Amino acid sequence: MEVGLTPKLSAKLEYRFYDFPSSGVLFPLAEQHYDSDLMLNTLEVGLNYKLGNPGGDQLNSDEPQSALNEWAIHGQTTYVELYAPPFRSPYIGPQSLVPNQARETWSSTLYMGLRLWQGAELWVDPEIDQGFGLSGTHGIAGFVSGEAYKQGADYPYARLPRYFIRQTIDLGGETEKVEADANQFGGSQTANRLVITIGKFGVADADVKGTFDSNEYAHEPRSDFLNWALVDTGTFDYAADAWGFTYGALVEWYKGPWTLRGGIFDLSIARSPVWAISVGW
Repeated sequence: MEVGLTPKLSAKLEYRFYDFPSSGVLFPLAEQHYDSDLMLNTLEVGLNYKLGNPGGDQLNSDEPQSALNEWAIHGQTTYVELYAPPFRSPYIGPQSLVPNQARETWSSTLYMGLRLWQGAELWVDPEIDQGFGLSGTHGIAGFVSGEAYKQGADYPYARLPRYFIRQTIDLGGETEKVEADANQFGGSQTANRLVITIGKFGVADADVKGTFDSNEYAHEPRSDFLNWALVDTGTFDYAADAWGFTYGALVEWYKGPWTLRGGIFDLSIARSPVWAISVGW
């Protein structure tokens, strides 16, 4: 529960229940067996402070650039439960989908942005993940959950999938409004512009609406379709690590209805980087 106190302050009351599965350990030398069954109840009281100006990141045409919010913080958490019902599998092997099993994934991400100078943004996205895909993310060509990776853990683990600097250079043209979102400041932008992104990010999420082989209707498994084959177009893999991220640089030139994109990205195994060029309309 959260209650607003002032335009920048809010108070919260949060209850959490933890139920850990029973576990037993045998100590042969001492001839003892220890069982653990842990359940916890916590009650948290806190204050939240909103950075920047009350009213969000929306740009007022009469407001100078220096008065815009310097910070932006967004967050997400996604829980996915998967179950494969019993079915006949006469040729089952190590890479097959095992019938009658359940697996879950849980992710939580912070999207933290800072305006550096005119048109420049720094974004850092720390994340905590936990869980596995069905059969270790094997056995299905178009895997059923884009939130499941080929590396997983029973316990939550932290990682830093994205940190990058984005520089936008306005080149004129009609001005359009931009809504605040994850890895995106609210405000406005011109139809003609040059955008340069350098750092660690996913090739497929370099542009807010997707880039290169993107699919406008299935780009983010946390908000639309889960199936791997539906996330973007699924025609080929990008340069990336096991979670889909890599280091690289991207240049995007927007000219009215046309967009020209070019990037260079580091491969996870090969020593040579990969080039990618895309023209969109």
